[in-house]
Amino acid sequence: MVLPSFVRWTRKKADTKKSKYYHRRLKSLIDDNKTDERDIKNLDDIERDTTDAYSKGKINEIQYNCLKNEISIQNDKIFRKNIDS
Repeated sequence: MVLPSFVRWTRKKADTKKSKYYHRRLKSLIDDNKTDERDIKNLDDIERDTTDAYSKGKINEIQYNCLKNEISIQNDKIFRKNIDS
């Protein structure tokens, strides 16, 4: 039964790597401290890419939901910032 455990380990490692990629993309948007309406397009692109990755099985459901929540939080921050200004 070494092969199934190796396959699971490889799959988990690939899922984690892909999830970290999307987290880094989100972090790069957040770190510039200039979130505005232009970032909405970037967030939409990240959201579409994560949905595609999830549908293709490249990330698991937990990672997908976490990324989706982070994207929603950033969208809310941008919209609140626009309302306040």
